[in-house]
Amino acid sequence: MVCPLLKISGVKLFMDGLFGARTAALREPYADDPSVSGILYNVDDVKEDVKPAHKANLQVALHAIGDRAVIEAIRIFKELDNVNLMRHRIEHASLLPPEVVSEVLRLGLVLTIQPSFTISDFWIVERLGVERVKYVYLSNSLISRG
Repeated sequence: MVCPLLKISGVKLFMDGLFGARTAALREPYADDPSVSGILYNVDDVKEDVKPAHKANLQVALHAIGDRAVIEAIRIFKELDNVNLMRHRIEHASLLPPEVVSEVLRLGLVLTIQPSFTISDFWIVERLGVERVKYVYLSNSLISRG
């Protein structure tokens, strides 16, 4: 049954999990548990879901919190034609080293960030370590870069 009041304009897919559960996919292990670097969903499976959504002109939102997940999300979007016209986005994009930010800006991808996590994730320094935490929740610097 078609509902005239409902329009599907996008789809959300997952690349990884959360910092709190140590399931956000990181390039390096968690500082507070070096045996864990998160969980990355099967990139080929995600890619196979993204392609038809893109072809159907649906905006794709890829949940990617860890830097490894964000990098894989970028790779998926780079393979699409006219990716910047669709305004696909990366949800959360919580850990963004400088080279990742540059690539996001170059491609014109949208980042949907949650600055409120800076308050709730009071344990993030211990979880990621002093060096990586510099690149977490970059709301102000992202806004200043457009």
